[in-house]
Amino acid sequence: MNKLTLIVLCLLATIVSPLQGQDVRRAAQKAEKDRKEALERARQIEERIFNDRAALIAQVEKFETRERQLEGEINSLGKRGKELELLLEKLEEKWSRREMETKEISGNIRVVGRDLQTLVEQSPYTALVPKRLDRIRAILRKGYFPGIDDISIMTDLFFDEIERSGQVGLSEAAYVGRNGEDRTSRILTLGKFTSFYEDGTEVGFLRYSPAGNRFFALSALPSRRLRGSIQKYLAGKSDEIVIDISSGAALRQVVHKTSFVDQLKAGGPLVWPIGAVALAAIIIIIYKILLLNQVRKNTGKYMTRVNRLASEGNWAECEDIVRRHKGEHSPVNHVIEAGLQARTE
Repeated sequence: MNKLTLIVLCLLATIVSPLQGQDVRRAAQKAEKDRKEALERARQIEERIFNDRAALIAQVEKFETRERQLEGEINSLGKRGKELELLLEKLEEKWSRREMETKEISGNIRVVGRDLQTLVEQSPYTALVPKRLDRIRAILRKGYFPGIDDISIMTDLFFDEIERSGQVGLSEAAYVGRNGEDRTSRILTLGKFTSFYEDGTEVGFLRYSPAGNRFFALSALPSRRLRGSIQKYLAGKSDEIVIDISSGAALRQVVHKTSFVDQLKAGGPLVWPIGAVALAAIIIIIYKILLLNQVRKNTGKYMTRVNRLASEGNWAECEDIVRRHKGEHSPVNHVIEAGLQARTE
């Protein structure tokens, strides 16, 4: 294409005028120069394109290598993800078991805590140390999860209750007196069984009330003998003192004795017919005892006489004796009469 262009230009140069030939040469030179510059620019562009292409190819190869690395990492992460999923399932299962065990342990602790609360509430020592219950109530709060410290507190309370139950204690404490007023004096506790108070003017028994966690003095004072025994024990002059192992039930019976008339009144109207029947039964029993005693007393003499007459064969006299005693309704007389009638058989 370039050679053809040169031939055309030469032909034109021979045809046109010299001036025009010069213009054509200059135009041709300029065109050649422009062509060379264009070729140079094209070469540079081509070279730059080739360089860019190489760089792009290298970059693509780099990206492809990175892609392969990432795919490997993705595969590795996928395997690791599956392993972690399996591990998560195992951990969730383990956590579920541990959670159930923890809830069971917590439930057992709460059950023991409620039992301990009942034990402490019913213990007379709570009247002496009221704050003992506060330590249990904190553990039994709704939504509270007991820990090892709470278990230690419960254990300490159990051992404290056991230790106090085997001790004889004397302390200054409050109680409700027989007149209903609050009082403070010396209180003697014999384990969990029996409690006394001594305020300088009187000595009496105390009853513990779990409802208010307080001691209440029994309305009636013990007998003089019991009061003397308690005072001697408190003074250190005696080692003997009464203990109510029924935790107050027997003492209430001792100090609340009722008379026979009071018992009759407490029985109501039904007591009187029952009493009348009982009296009639007693009269009948006494009558029968006397009657049977009389029969037994006469039987010996009666039988001795009849046996003697029978041995002599004096049957007429035997029958006469039976007729004379027939009105007495004596069992022995009936037996002898039957025997005499059957003597010939």
